[in-house]
Amino acid sequence: MASNVNRKMQTYPINLILKNKKCLIVGGGKVAFRKLEKLAKIQSNIVLVAPKINKAIEDLTQKYENITVFKEDYSDKFLDGTFLAFLTSDDRALNKKIMSKCKECNILTCAVDDNWPNNDFITPASFVKDDINIAISSQGKACRRTRMIRESLSRHIDMLSGGELIILGTDHNFLNIDMREPLHLVGDKLLKVADMLLHIWGIHEFMILNTCNRIDLIAIIHNTEGVMNAIKMMFGFNKLSNNDYYLKIGQDAVKQLAFTAAGLMSQTPGEKHITAQVKDAINFAKENNWAGAMLQQWIDSTLHLAKHIRHDTEPLFHHVEIEQLTVKYIKNECKLDNLIVLIIGTGEIGRSLLDNLIKENIKIIWCYHKNYPKISEKHKDKVEVINLNEIRNYLTESDIVISATSANQPILHTGHAPFLDTFKDILMVDLAIPRNISPEISSVMSNVKIIDLDDLKHWHRRENCNMSEVYGISSKIVEEHKDMYDKIIYALQGENKSSH
Repeated sequence: MASNVNRKMQTYPINLILKNKKCLIVGGGKVAFRKLEKLAKIQSNIVLVAPKINKAIEDLTQKYENITVFKEDYSDKFLDGTFLAFLTSDDRALNKKIMSKCKECNILTCAVDDNWPNNDFITPASFVKDDINIAISSQGKACRRTRMIRESLSRHIDMLSGGELIILGTDHNFLNIDMREPLHLVGDKLLKVADMLLHIWGIHEFMILNTCNRIDLIAIIHNTEGVMNAIKMMFGFNKLSNNDYYLKIGQDAVKQLAFTAAGLMSQTPGEKHITAQVKDAINFAKENNWAGAMLQQWIDSTLHLAKHIRHDTEPLFHHVEIEQLTVKYIKNECKLDNLIVLIIGTGEIGRSLLDNLIKENIKIIWCYHKNYPKISEKHKDKVEVINLNEIRNYLTESDIVISATSANQPILHTGHAPFLDTFKDILMVDLAIPRNISPEISSVMSNVKIIDLDDLKHWHRRENCNMSEVYGISSKIVEEHKDMYDKIIYALQGENKSSH
């Protein structure tokens, strides 16, 4: 019956403040030394009683003045003024006798032998690094396991003290859409890569920013060659040349993320969708336990910095969002009167496309997958809502098809070619990565023209804005907020900013 009680025994974790308090150790062997060593460091007044003591204890008494050793047999006189006692002698009966006396005197007691179920406390496996005190307990049942966990966590703390902010990624400025598309992480592929990252020692927190034009790992890591090589392999960057991706570390990572969140690195510089995408990425990372308070602090600071950059640079932009650019392109290439436009996707971009196109004299077919979209009463005569499963029935009448959704594989492919009208020109605009409209359609149907995000980028050109001036202003803002990085890295590495 007693063994069942012991198996269910639960302890309450506390940190005792033992400075200047008398602590008694009965015994002079290896276990007594381990207790003595830790008590000496926290400035408690230690009395050790044993007929014989080992050399390690002898040496320790020379190092610390707060240790008093009595080389004699135990007697109850040593309990006077004692706050807690460790019973480490080889004599089980003696330990039990002392424990009973301690309880009468209200002295906290810990026996390290079979008397332990009657202890007032047990000492967990623990270590202290950078003023962080970590203790691991198995309620006294699995000491070897707790020691293994302690050693593992100790290595992790060492890595944290050398932790750094990094961004590893690539975008449309480094790779064209054909080379970039296989690297994008969506669905199960994203989760599998994240699961592998979780198993690498040295990666503390991370999020993955996967948008139509970029794949970024934003992380706090112990930056070593081995860790970075493993990450590059998981993202497929090990097959790229060094000029096909970027690695930003420390303050450069802060600057890169600030520029990204401000929309400066987007295909249409200055666009604002990226802000929501960054927020979604950090929230998804936290929901899946990839990220915590440290990375959240970095993102919060970055979004604040990006807002400042937007405020100071926005007057320089001939601003246009991707959906506005799409409509601008369509109006430049087609006469919209009496055309039928099929929009696939009812998210933020899909709805914005609808709002921009509904002003024209056209009919809109709005295709949804899961959630039926709401249409205002005044627009119901101009918009027909269909489900994705019905799309084949509406391809024949469509003059323009715009894909503004996301999927792991093409939504429209060569199997849909028979449903397209072969006697008129058809424009397809693919705003997704991975691409939702297979480029092969135009190879089997000469009357179909397909453009993607890179095509829109080249059409729009950056000459619409003096980006050198924008980067100059933005770099100055980042430099003025250098203390933001200092606060994050000091908190990560256990530094006290006031001491620097």
